Amino acid sequence: MSELVQHINTMHNYHAQRFLSHHFSTARQSTSKFSINLAMPARNTPSRWSDSLNVLSGGHRRIVTMEQRMKREALNDLERRRRYALARELSALRDVIPEMKEGFRAAKVVILAAAENYIRLLEHKLQRDQKTLKIECERHMKLRARLQALFEDAST
Repeated sequence: MSELVQHINTMHNYHAQRFLSHHFSTARQSTSKFSINLAMPARNTPSRWSDSLNVLSGGHRRIVTMEQRMKREALNDLERRRRYALARELSALRDVIPEMKEGFRAAKVVILAAAENYIRLLEHKLQRDQKTLKIECERHMKLRARLQALFEDAST
């Protein structure tokens, strides 16, 4: 897995550098209908293994060091993990809700609204069951008292 991530990062850096070299080169414009009129790559493109990368920031070139790039990649990785964890938990929540069928794709807002409705339904059922339990406990106590009275009458 780490080899795949490293390969993807390498390819991303390579293509980012190629794009930047296209963008800043003074080479002639491409006439190909597939190039969307980006400049052709310069012959002296920087190595994809270099320690720094030129990026466009506010219309000016800016040098990004390897350390800054690694820090940004680490932050991006954390954000990606957070998004995947959120998606996984929303999927688990969706699977718990009876209204949502397994594999049913829904927006986050729809899942959260359905979860809220289901929680309210469960709260209503809990309150109803608690009332029923209270009534049954009172009935049980009355029957027990009546039974006790009957035993006392039978023994005298």
